[in-house]
Amino acid sequence: MMKNLIIITILLVSQITLLAQNGTTRYEAENATLSNAVSENWRMTNPSGGAYAYTSTVGATMTFTVNASSAGSYNFDIAYANAGTPSFKVIVNGSSTTLTPATSGGQDVTATTSYTASLNSGSNTVVIEHVDGWTCYDYIDVTGVTGGTCTSQSITFGSLAAKTVGDAAFSLTAIASSGLGVSYVSSNQSVATVSGSTVTIVAAGTTTITASQAGDATYCAASNVDQVLTVNAAGGGSMTVWDKLQKGINEDASIPTAANFEKVIHEAGYMQTIADAGFNSVRLYIPYSADFTAYQQRIQDALDNNLAVILCMWGPSNWYNNNQATTQIADRWTSIAQWVENTWPGEEDIVFELLNETGGIGFPQTVDGYNQAMKLYGAAANAVRTVSSTRPILISPPGWQDADKMSYVSQNKMGYDFANDNNVGISIHFYEPNNSVDGWFAMNEYPLNNPASGNWKQTIIDEIDYVLNWRTSNNVPNMPIVVTEWGFWTFPEREANGDAALVAQFEAQYFRDHGICGTWYTGIQYNQRAFAIFDSETGWNKIVTEAITQQPVPTSWPATNQFLGSEFEDRQSKTWKLYAGGSQDYVQSNEALSGNTSVRLSAGDIIYQRTFVGAVSANLEVSENIEPRLGKYLLHLIQGKTYKISFMAKAEGGTATMKFRMKENQSYADGSTIVNKTGITYYTSDPITISQTANTYEFSYTYTAATEMDMWFEFEVVSGTVIFDKPDLRQVAPGGVTYSAVVSTNIQKNQQSVEEIRVYPNLAPTPYY
Repeated sequence: MMKNLIIITILLVSQITLLAQNGTTRYEAENATLSNAVSENWRMTNPSGGAYAYTSTVGATMTFTVNASSAGSYNFDIAYANAGTPSFKVIVNGSSTTLTPATSGGQDVTATTSYTASLNSGSNTVVIEHVDGWTCYDYIDVTGVTGGTCTSQSITFGSLAAKTVGDAAFSLTAIASSGLGVSYVSSNQSVATVSGSTVTIVAAGTTTITASQAGDATYCAASNVDQVLTVNAAGGGSMTVWDKLQKGINEDASIPTAANFEKVIHEAGYMQTIADAGFNSVRLYIPYSADFTAYQQRIQDALDNNLAVILCMWGPSNWYNNNQATTQIADRWTSIAQWVENTWPGEEDIVFELLNETGGIGFPQTVDGYNQAMKLYGAAANAVRTVSSTRPILISPPGWQDADKMSYVSQNKMGYDFANDNNVGISIHFYEPNNSVDGWFAMNEYPLNNPASGNWKQTIIDEIDYVLNWRTSNNVPNMPIVVTEWGFWTFPEREANGDAALVAQFEAQYFRDHGICGTWYTGIQYNQRAFAIFDSETGWNKIVTEAITQQPVPTSWPATNQFLGSEFEDRQSKTWKLYAGGSQDYVQSNEALSGNTSVRLSAGDIIYQRTFVGAVSANLEVSENIEPRLGKYLLHLIQGKTYKISFMAKAEGGTATMKFRMKENQSYADGSTIVNKTGITYYTSDPITISQTANTYEFSYTYTAATEMDMWFEFEVVSGTVIFDKPDLRQVAPGGVTYSAVVSTNIQKNQQSVEEIRVYPNLAPTPYY
């Protein structure tokens, strides 16, 4: 269902945390600024926040910044663990006291000692300085102990801002008003009143928060009420598109008429499960030469699930030093922009990312290459603005969109005044850590080097520093920044050793802390994909997904096709292969059964799909795949689950027969040679008679053996010649949902239950989504 939003201002959410009197705030030691202390998680069991700060060095320090809403007396509960007599100093705003608390009792016991000191209103510096013994410092709980006088502070808000007081770890309750949206949570909320464009919330008469549509918002915290206030001056309580981009994911899929390399075909179920998982936006690629109107259903599926959509253009490889490039990109974006305005009038949840990674389309990594690239961004931005003054657009640095190239994003280089356009954001990419010091982690299989030290965080921090410094130098402090690609290879060992949790949780939180939007690359492409965090059979990667969305992963999800390249659109695709030679031919246009292309197979041809296999020392059959030895596989059968298998076919020049088989895959690489090998054959169908009219052949299969994550599926033409298309393999009820279909006459094959084949006529090509 299409929706109309009236949000026209674009300012980034900023968030400030303040300690309220009588409220308690926890400061984790591993997040402090450490000197001669290291962040670790292996010495102690069950530390708060997942790690301790450990030291045995005299003079080692942990420096905290504590923000108090008002001056007064505060209690410090300092948590520690040790096996000897600890001794440490507490230094509050330069005032030092040495504490010698009791021994905690060993590495598995965390003790606390209390200390009371005065804090100033606003920022305070609190230092724990190690004096004696070896000690693991866990956290400091800071609590106000005097009522004090409520100190009101005025904070200048734009049209979108946030103010946090106390503990913000609550889900928000939206309160809609005339022209003003407010989200607010309180442990004892009692009154919320609206007057024009001002909302006043009173919690049990002790805490009053007012937010006006423009100008200042005033808050006063004088009790132990935990509260969150978000002011959204134009959204009527709805999230702006920039809010939504904070929790994003790439769906790098194909459509039947525009497939390229190894990808799943888009289905509406992908957008449903993306939304169910807690993401608020999805990023899609549109190649420059593609028929963009063919993406309408894909975009609509996202909007129907209340997802914002980033449309990102892939340019052609001949644009560098092409004097027609700026005209071509301008014309293309003019057409796309007009199509979007006509198709979804008033829809502001569609964002244009004007061009993806010019380094990937032939622009050299030189000053000239960078300058030429920025001219394309300027031409595209000017073109979009001839159609819409409010369409959200994303401009990127040149090359690989790395943040260290942000200096090239300037009015002088682009010929576009982005700084005075309230509907512009900047998109960057980064995959960190990825170096010899911290570990080739993000884009390879190697582990973090010394993960407990926390040194690996610096490369991530550096990327954000480029962004923050660029904002300052260009006088655009509120310019939205969207990391439209970030992530790392996900495979089981990283979950087991804790590396995945460390990086995902730190990076996602660091984005939130600095108001940076993030879009994981790539959530959905296929099950074996190196970066994938969604598997059609096992669901969402819990560690990464929950780090981003801050909610539990779904326990069930829509059924989707496991097979890749099921429309045979890309002739260079390595997803389907002919066994022992074969002679497949491509059938196109009106002869195709589905989409634009089908394949013609003759007697003796076997077409198969299995996990991609390649030499460890080289790229696999497709780039950026994890070797199967690392535990990621393409096609699975889950014990106790029922699967639907289908395909389209018609016979040519008489009748034809086909068979379908499911096998255990044991293929491997022997140097540069790929060896096909299969193990157990789980099922072989009886011969299936293929008629001379186009039909869909469908049957169900209940898999009762042990779960097999690495499968081989093949279709054989036993006799005759067939046109073959749209193979489909999907779990009937993924996750925790039980399948209860009525099963007709069963054919027993290897103790598995197979429903008889059903045939459905297809009178015309049937592209699907």
